[in-house]
Amino acid sequence: MLAAHKEDASGSTKGLTDQEIVAHSTSFLIVGYDTTSNALSFTSYLLALHPEVQERLSREIEEYFEDKPVSWRACMARHMQQHVSHV
Repeated sequence: MLAAHKEDASGSTKGLTDQEIVAHSTSFLIVGYDTTSNALSFTSYLLALHPEVQERLSREIEEYFEDKPVSWRACMARHMQQHVSHV
C-alpha cells in the first residue's frame, strides 16, 4: 500500500492518501482478527460435537509436548514436520 502512495513529477499525489492507507491497514487487521476468531470458534464447536476427536487431539498434544515447553515455535515445528511427512 505504501508503494501506491507516490508523487509524480508535477508534485500531485497519485494512488492512496495517508488516510486511505491507515483505513485499509485497519481493515486488514480487523478482518484478520475476525477470520481467526471465527475459525477458532467453529473448531471449538466441532470438537464439542465430536468428543472422540477432541480426546484424540488432547492425547496427541500431551504426547508431543510431554517434556517440552509449549510455544509457538514448537507448534509450528510440529506442523511443518507433519506437512513434510505427508508430501
